[in-house]
Amino acid sequence: MSDGHDDETSTSVTSSSSSSTLPLLDTMYADGLMASDLFTLSFCSNDAAFGIGGIDAGGHTNDISYVDVAETYDMFYGYYLVYLESVAVDGTTITGVTAEDYNWLGGVLVDSGTTLVYLPSAAASAVETKVSAAVEAAGGKSLSNGFFEMMSSVTAEELENFPSVEIRLSGYTLELTPKDYMLHYEQEYYWGIESSSVGIIGNIALQNKMVVFDRENNRLGFADANCGTGANVTVAAENGMESVGLDDTTTDDASTTTTTTKATGATGARSGPSRNVAKLAATGAPPTDDMGATPAAASPALMGAGVLVVAAALVAVLRRRQSASYAPLVESAETAVV
Repeated sequence: MSDGHDDETSTSVTSSSSSSTLPLLDTMYADGLMASDLFTLSFCSNDAAFGIGGIDAGGHTNDISYVDVAETYDMFYGYYLVYLESVAVDGTTITGVTAEDYNWLGGVLVDSGTTLVYLPSAAASAVETKVSAAVEAAGGKSLSNGFFEMMSSVTAEELENFPSVEIRLSGYTLELTPKDYMLHYEQEYYWGIESSSVGIIGNIALQNKMVVFDRENNRLGFADANCGTGANVTVAAENGMESVGLDDTTTDDASTTTTTTKATGATGARSGPSRNVAKLAATGAPPTDDMGATPAAASPALMGAGVLVVAAALVAVLRRRQSASYAPLVESAETAVV
């Protein structure tokens, strides 16, 4: 039987442990190891880079366009949500979908850990219809239902008949070429836009982009990534951080706060990508798949969505919840090959 002093000691230790469980980036920023409370992700085909604490001007080839991060349910910052105004195919806006359909959560998620693009079912169906019609009008083959269910694929040559797709955010438009909304697997291209009650801009739509997750100012930045040979995607030079090019080998230098990963595309024995990437959880939550993941909670400034790692060599940060009252869309996070 323990006395009151033992109980008091136990309570003190528990309280101290609970208060110290800050996410990694929050701790680094609080300790002065990051000049700015932000991180960047850049995607160049099978290569990717992750930087923290600043933005390297050499990592992008045009001006960064910023959009505000929306509050979840217009109440709190729960995910990296951006307001989606409309979706267009070859410049023609799809109809029959309202702003509320897209943004009922507050916006659509920008999530590097989700492989595909997810839209409300009405929007996804409308995109399929318009893409199919555009392909046939351009002299391409008729696209079957199996193609839109990822049961069949097209070649790079056949992609020439596919239209562009625009994801029009409030303040920025993601202009997607056919390769930007297809899942490239070995030598084939699979349909990459699926249905979900929660809209998600996944990894394939972020290719050849640098995305700035500005946590301090609650905004996301988009720019064309410098994907050329020797392209640097690094962080604040004033912090003495090391520059690592996208064509360099993987670096994880404990003496700096930069982690830049060169990711190499993986091939396997499968005849096609796993069908799991197109499946939603039975609860209707954002999809988690064997090629990406929906993240768990994050910092007080911006909880939620950036899985901070990409491709075959990954740097995983599991971000712990800060409040018992926070009810995320999913209860666990996984990191997997993108």
